[in-house]
Amino acid sequence: MIVLIIVFLFAIAMVIYLIRKKHINEILLLEDEKLQIQHQPIFEELTKLKRLNMTGETEEKFERWREEWTEVIDVVMPQIDTMLFDAEDAIDRLKFKKASAIEREIFEEIQKCDQKHKQILEELDELMGSEEKNRFEMEAIQENYRIARQTILAKQFDFGQAFEPLEKKLETFTPQFEEYEKLTEQGNYLTAREIVLHLTQESEEVFKLIDQTPTLLSKLNKTIPATMKDLRNGMRDMEEQQYHLIHLGIEEQLEQIEVQLKELGLEVKELNLQVVEEQLLQVENQMEQFYDLLEQEVRAKGNLQKEIEDGYDRLNHLMHDANSAIAEAEAVQRSYQLSVQEAALPEKLLRALQEYRIRYEDLLHQYNHPPTTYSVVWEEVEKVLLHIDQSEEELESFTSKIKNLRTDENRVREQLDRLTKQMQESDRLLHRSNMPGIPSDINTRMEEAEEKIYIAYESLNEAPIDMESVELQAQEAETATNDIAEEVEQLLANVHLIEEIIQYGNRYRLNDSQLDERLKIAERAFMDYRYTKALEEAMAAVEEVEPGALEKIKQSL
Repeated sequence: MIVLIIVFLFAIAMVIYLIRKKHINEILLLEDEKLQIQHQPIFEELTKLKRLNMTGETEEKFERWREEWTEVIDVVMPQIDTMLFDAEDAIDRLKFKKASAIEREIFEEIQKCDQKHKQILEELDELMGSEEKNRFEMEAIQENYRIARQTILAKQFDFGQAFEPLEKKLETFTPQFEEYEKLTEQGNYLTAREIVLHLTQESEEVFKLIDQTPTLLSKLNKTIPATMKDLRNGMRDMEEQQYHLIHLGIEEQLEQIEVQLKELGLEVKELNLQVVEEQLLQVENQMEQFYDLLEQEVRAKGNLQKEIEDGYDRLNHLMHDANSAIAEAEAVQRSYQLSVQEAALPEKLLRALQEYRIRYEDLLHQYNHPPTTYSVVWEEVEKVLLHIDQSEEELESFTSKIKNLRTDENRVREQLDRLTKQMQESDRLLHRSNMPGIPSDINTRMEEAEEKIYIAYESLNEAPIDMESVELQAQEAETATNDIAEEVEQLLANVHLIEEIIQYGNRYRLNDSQLDERLKIAERAFMDYRYTKALEEAMAAVEEVEPGALEKIKQSL
């Protein structure tokens, strides 16, 4: 029992020792962090401000930062020392909960001091950086200002009505430069920074206007008016060459553009250059479209010169061919059957071609009696030419089919003659063989194939001939004839194989009654024209006596 008590007391002592050690380590860590903050060279950093004008904002901030850090060193740090002492005392008294509370409070105070340190340095860097940035950026702005002013004075004519508003904008820079210098001398670097940022944005806009204005004015006053003059001259030349251009409405749109250019001149004076730039781009695109329309007229006239007469000749020639096709169709229908649609096709095409010719003659009249709108005429001529191409293809297809009917008839006759000889050859092979008789199913299929050939022949002898039906019947006859030829060939091969197998098995019949009986069954089936049954029985019997005999027999054939 005493041992347990000793062990229990020892355990409690160890726990207390470990907790106390943890708190002592925490106190040491907090004290080290406090010393790091206490030794931060804030005052040394603040001496950098001596390089600036120690007046105004700079002086105010310097005093504020010095007072704040002095408070940290002279007031907060002693308070932290006192709290560290209280925490150590609580630890010694084993008041660990109280020690934890004090440690948290010390940590929070140290964090506040560290945050204050960082804030002072950030504000210091901002102030020092503002002075340097101000000086660098202001030098660039003043240099660009000097160049811009020289530019508009030296090239005053290039800026036209925008000269005065641009000059007034540049004049606003001078008081801002002066204000910047005054604030800098007073040490108000951050306020001066606001002027620099404002000037930076304003200068970018003004310098951009100065850069864009001559180009836009050149387009507005020179390039586009010159293009409009060229367009009008070109239109005048084309009209003298009998072009009809009124429907394009180019002149009306050019007059509208002239009004628009005057309005854009006022926009330039107001320095609304983005509006001017966007609308000038639209005007330039319009000019390109006008040129495209005129070029389209020229191309259309060239196309008409090359193709309109040829198209008319093609149309007349095609109408002549359609008339010939009508007569040919009537003649062909005496010998061959044509569908209602096929028979009516030439007349249908002829009626359509007659309508196209009326339209085409009107287009020819427009072309031959200028001034005319060539692009409109060419568009219509293209449509008619497309119809001519389609009609020509249909008529060629019809004519080709008509011409091929006689060829197709002769081809089918030759096919049926060949099938008849093929059937005769199959019949000859059957009757020349040594088989006892022909199976009834073979005879039936041969009769069916012969019937198909006969029906196809009869269809060819009808007037008029339905070639589509005849070709279908001939194909059916072809299939039936080929099938029967294959069956006859297979039957003859089986019959020969049966004979060879029975002959091979005869060598075992005297000594094997069972084989003898099975071969007799095969022979009876053979004599009854049941050749498939005979082959199966003979093969099974011989293979049972001598495995592999069948393969040996086949190789000997």
